[in-house]
This record gives sequence, C-alpha cells and structure tokens, in this order.
Amino acid sequence: MHSRPPRPSLEPLALRTSELAATLLRGEARKGPGHSEHFLARTLRLEGPEQDRAMRLYHHSALLREVLCQQMKDHKEERAAIALGDPDDDKRPCAHVIVTRRGIFVTCLSASMSVDDAALLSYQPLQEAMDRTDAQQQAALRRKKQLPLLSAEALAEALSAGPGHVHREMVEILEMEPQTYLIAVSRAFFRALAQAGRYEEMRAKYGLQPEIWKKLCRLEGTVTLCFYLFGAMDETLITEMLCIYLDHDGPNLNDVAVSLSRHKGGARPLLEICQKTSSTPVRRACYGGALLHALRHPKAMPDLLSELRKVPPPGDEARTRAMLSLLDELWGVNREAPQAPWFIDPRQLEVFLSRGVRAMLPLLPEVADPTWLLTADEHREHALRRLPVSAMFPRKEIASGVKAAWDRFLRTTQMPV
Repeated sequence: MHSRPPRPSLEPLALRTSELAATLLRGEARKGPGHSEHFLARTLRLEGPEQDRAMRLYHHSALLREVLCQQMKDHKEERAAIALGDPDDDKRPCAHVIVTRRGIFVTCLSASMSVDDAALLSYQPLQEAMDRTDAQQQAALRRKKQLPLLSAEALAEALSAGPGHVHREMVEILEMEPQTYLIAVSRAFFRALAQAGRYEEMRAKYGLQPEIWKKLCRLEGTVTLCFYLFGAMDETLITEMLCIYLDHDGPNLNDVAVSLSRHKGGARPLLEICQKTSSTPVRRACYGGALLHALRHPKAMPDLLSELRKVPPPGDEARTRAMLSLLDELWGVNREAPQAPWFIDPRQLEVFLSRGVRAMLPLLPEVADPTWLLTADEHREHALRRLPVSAMFPRKEIASGVKAAWDRFLRTTQMPV
C-alpha cells in the first residue's frame, strides 16, 4: 500500500480537517495533552478558507500560545475570539476560533454565532508569525539537503582557489538556500581582501614583481566571485555591506552594482548614490544597476522609473530615455496579468529584448568575468534576462578549461607598468 505524500504546511487543509473530524466523531481520536476532540469536531461548522485558517492555527498551537501571550496583555477577558475572515474584507461577518488566555483551543463558531464576552483578535498577526515560522522550517529542510551536497568548507576552499574552482553545480546548490553559505563566502571574501592588502604593501616596498602581480590577480578573481554570490544572498546585512563598496570607483564597482540590483532593498542605495555622487563611473554603474533592479523586481518598477527620470542620465540621453520608455511599456503590458503578484511574461521579455534593447546594453554595468564564459554584452544580456547567478559560472565538465584559461592569462598577459 502506497503512503500518501505529506502535504506542504501552506496548502489548503480542508480535506485533512474533515477526515480528522470524522475520525473524532467515530470515537477513534488520539488522546493526549492539547488535543481537543471538541474543537476539532466543531471545525465541521466551517468551510473553505475559514476552515483552513482554523486548522492552521491548530497545527501552530505552540506559536499561538506565544503570540497570544502578547496580544492578551491589554485584555482582561479569559477567552479570545480569533476572526477567520478575509483580512481585506473585515466588515463581512466571519467565523471565529475560541481559545483561552493560555492558548487552549475551545471551539469554532460560525459567522452567525455570537462570541459573547471573548476578546476579539485579528488573524493577521498570527498569520504573519506562522508564515515566518513555516519559512524558517522550510529553510532548515533546504539546509539539511544542501550541506551533504556541498559543505561550507568546500565552497570556501573553492572560492579561495579562484576562478575555475567554483562551478555552476556548486552555485545551484547554494541558490537553494543562499544564507546557508553566508559565513563561508564572507570568510573567503574578507580573507582575500586582507591578503590583497598585504601584497599591496609588498608591491609598495619591492615594486610590482611577477609573483606579486599574479597573486593580486588571483585574489581579485576570488573577490569578484564572492561579489557574484553576494548577489544571491538577499539579506539586509549583505545589502548594507555592498553599499560600502559601491560609493567609490574601485575595480569591482560594476560587480557591486549588479549584485545590489538582485536585492529587494538595493534600489534605494543605488538611487541615492546615483543622485549624490560626482564620479561619472559610479553614477553610470548605479544608474545601470537601478535599471536592472526594475526588471528583477517588477512590483517596484513604476516608482523606480519615476525616480530615475529625475536623475540626469550618465551617458547617452536618447538611449536612456528609450530604455525607460520600453520599461514603462513592459510594465504596462504585464500589470494586468492574472497571476498574483504580477510578473513579467517570458514572451513579453523576449519582445522587450528584441526592440532595440541590445543596442542599449552599454547603459548597463560591465561586470568582471573571472569565469571566462561571456563577453561584456553577453553578461549584460544575461542580467536583462534575469537569469540566476549560477548561469554565470562554468559547468563542472568545463571548469578545468576555465582554470587553464586563467593560468594562461597570468602567464602570457603583460604586467601593468
């Protein structure tokens, strides 16, 4: 007999509720603390989304007790009535879950039944808390799956070894839950920066010797790879760190701008620096990064395009205005899409790319390429297509070729004077 696969915690629970309630009515319920036969039987009064919400509360009973402790501080009642209606339609009568101050489930009341003297509470704070808890649990499951496939130590060693040692399959594992490897990538990044500082001191003391130059090139390659991966780690801490490296014309300026364009919170620093900087390269990188952000985060596109029109274009004004107009049109086509939240349809994106956008690629940042896979314009088009970070890395079977190309570059390229 095949076992039924477990349902994700956020899926509708109506069927499971009905089956459990029917079992309880037959007298076959499992006994134990906190398992209220009366409450579960009363869920049969509910249906649809209200039943789903009631059962979701029941399956998060420990979290409910924690949140309820805070919500009931301002109430003297011994019981609470949690509204199960649509949060966007709070004037419509709805069912309620009745719980005690200590979070013990009592019963379910349909929309036509009175809650008497129970304290009325909103479902919204509980939903937000449950969403966070479910997200944390899902992230923990992904981490449990990730680490046997790619340890944090293995990724840090590959990054320190430089280009050709980090391949696409490794980054695809990282993208399952990027924060799993935040410490490993950060450690490789700051170690490379520290070593580069020491070699710069040696360069100042002994001049640019071949070995010093090669080592600096390898360390710069590691730093660039780390910036790529930071783009996949949409965390406030990483966003703030990237801003530190954005406000000056350094060798990785464009890499930082492209990484920030992937972060939900990246638009504001890109715009602010674009408006205040006196450096043309910095303004160009930030402006291009903001254009990419509009494509990657389409819900923020209208406000972002409005702000970009207030900033003097850093390059060809005609090209810039044309790009903004095309983005406006792309947003207008997709905002009425039936999906929620709305998205950029892949077919519309292809139309967008075919309508002269390739001629506007110089408006976008030119990232460094330690992977030896793409030309500058191919990197820019890769960003326009909103491809994941992993697509910028070589597959495992050709990674050895990237290593060879990098070594050949170091052997044959003339050192700067």
